[in-house]
Amino acid sequence: MTSVCKKLHFHKADSSRLIFVNTDQIITFNFVTETKDILYDFANDFTEQPEFFVFNDSQDVCIIASTIDSLLINLKVYDEVDLDLVYGIKDIKKLIFDDQHFFILANNKRGMIGNFLLKLEQNESSRFPAKEREERPEHFLLNSCTKLFIGDCDMCIRNGENKRLANKQLLLSYKSIYINAYSVFVLDLQTGILIFRHESSCLWESDITSFFVKRSKDYISLSAEGMSVMSLHGTQQKKHVMDDRHKRHLVHSLPSCNYLKLERQNSLRFECCNERRIVSVQSQYRCGAGYTKFEDIYKLDFAQLELRELLILQSIFHSDETRVIFDLIKSQGNYSLFFRSYLELDGQNMVSILAFDNKTVQQLLQPKNEAFFRADYPLFYSNKQLAEVCAPGKRPRKGYVITNAIDTALESNKIRAVGLILDHIVSYQNNYVSSYLFSNNLTKLMERGIQVHRLLDSDVFSYKF
Repeated sequence: MTSVCKKLHFHKADSSRLIFVNTDQIITFNFVTETKDILYDFANDFTEQPEFFVFNDSQDVCIIASTIDSLLINLKVYDEVDLDLVYGIKDIKKLIFDDQHFFILANNKRGMIGNFLLKLEQNESSRFPAKEREERPEHFLLNSCTKLFIGDCDMCIRNGENKRLANKQLLLSYKSIYINAYSVFVLDLQTGILIFRHESSCLWESDITSFFVKRSKDYISLSAEGMSVMSLHGTQQKKHVMDDRHKRHLVHSLPSCNYLKLERQNSLRFECCNERRIVSVQSQYRCGAGYTKFEDIYKLDFAQLELRELLILQSIFHSDETRVIFDLIKSQGNYSLFFRSYLELDGQNMVSILAFDNKTVQQLLQPKNEAFFRADYPLFYSNKQLAEVCAPGKRPRKGYVITNAIDTALESNKIRAVGLILDHIVSYQNNYVSSYLFSNNLTKLMERGIQVHRLLDSDVFSYKF
């Protein structure tokens, strides 16, 4: 048998039969008796050999796709839906089935180049009324016109840590031409919202493939440059991995940065294409044309920790007196170290950590350091700190608590430090994003007599339409 799609299936009812597809038929072949039968004859023949052939679990519904054509076929009622005619998708890159849904990744939709991820129910039928078969926004989990060709696409389903359907996630990865980037998407299948997006450098000419390891909850990418490990563990914040030279590396999981989100439906974008590691908190929406758009809420730039900086930080953390810490900071010629965020410090910067001392905050937030204050990269944001968590009826355990520099200063009763931080927020972080810093401490500020009139009159708590 020649001229068939390279994808084939074993017949579930008869293990001696194979199911093939060509340009005009679905064929079964019995390799014991060497006989073949026609299972289905297409109403719309393919103009070229199909590349994808995926069944549902019961093998009564399938999707067959080539570069320019795609058909959904229901073998129970012998009908078919021309997907490229209904949804306008062409250049199919990946196709999988999971839990009554097909997931189709296409690079072309109605002549527009981009990434288009279609979620389709298996009971989609050509016999439904036209209104039920027309394209709706909820059909596309991703609908982005990027004008970039993509390749080396991989897609799989992750069941989640508690095995509930609501926690099912779709993992999607591909490389993009021109920008030489490799993108990994993690989408929530219940809400259809993007959770994480990770971007790293990858030449278009280089082959790359990825897969998910269920046991360790790692997403592994293999290329000519080596192996890349991306942790998706929800409870293990970070872990050590060892390379072939017995060198240990600290890997932080993507969910460990969830505390940076302002709302649960926000997504996180990790840009790691160069030495800089930028994490953007984004909101997802659909424009008037129905395309998926992402808007930056705020960004953080996580710096690489050098040996000199590590020695200075170790000296600060080993100091027992605030006077010694202040003298050590004042002796530094360049204060940039104290304004950078580091993953080694659980994503914090030293200004937030040292907010328990008035003189230190005053020294760091003085006007001559204005060059380090950037409106697009806020200095004060939510932090996580390791502490003892006491749940009712349970023993104390180590866990992370969400706090910020204002909470640290209030806990130490450093009223002057709180005032300096508020002045900085009004001057350099004067937008609604900063209002989330006061979710749990605004009444405490008023109770302690701290002046908040400038804060209340600023754009932090007001938005002009």
